[in-house]
Amino acid sequence: QRLLRQQLLYFCWLVSIIALTTRKKWDGEVSAFNVIRIILIVLVVFGCLNFVKVEYMQIKKRLESLQEKKQRQFKEYYYNFWNIWQVLTLSFVTCFVAIELAIPRSNEATLFGALSQFFACINSLYYLRGRDEWAWIVYALLRIIAKMRQFLGILFFIIASTTILFWTMDAFEPSN
Repeated sequence: QRLLRQQLLYFCWLVSIIALTTRKKWDGEVSAFNVIRIILIVLVVFGCLNFVKVEYMQIKKRLESLQEKKQRQFKEYYYNFWNIWQVLTLSFVTCFVAIELAIPRSNEATLFGALSQFFACINSLYYLRGRDEWAWIVYALLRIIAKMRQFLGILFFIIASTTILFWTMDAFEPSN
């Protein structure tokens, strides 16, 4: 029950992030869209606070177990891929919301919105692995990715370079 509730909350949060990042497609400054934008920002902030609380509870639980068993180290929390990914996701979403509030519809907000979407979508695998029907798929994907690390690193570098190239070309304004 608790896992299902957390999964539903996460997917609602993910949909809110996706809806908020597509705000450039909304036409004009209609007040209804501004109200929807504010509601989405509130939902994203609520989700961030909730998942920060979840991470805090995990760290607190780890610290309590450390007090009982001295041989364990606190660093174990940071060796778990999902914990690091969740912290990165929360960081990008927090930056996105802050920039969206300060400079709405800016290129920086778009960049952090895209990063937030990407990290949140990948992080949804964490919640899918809790279901027996999907756990084996997530496990198999992670095993395949672990064996392809070098290839994925090179691929990421090529994609990042191409993205920067197109981003730079898009910012270029030819003189008439």
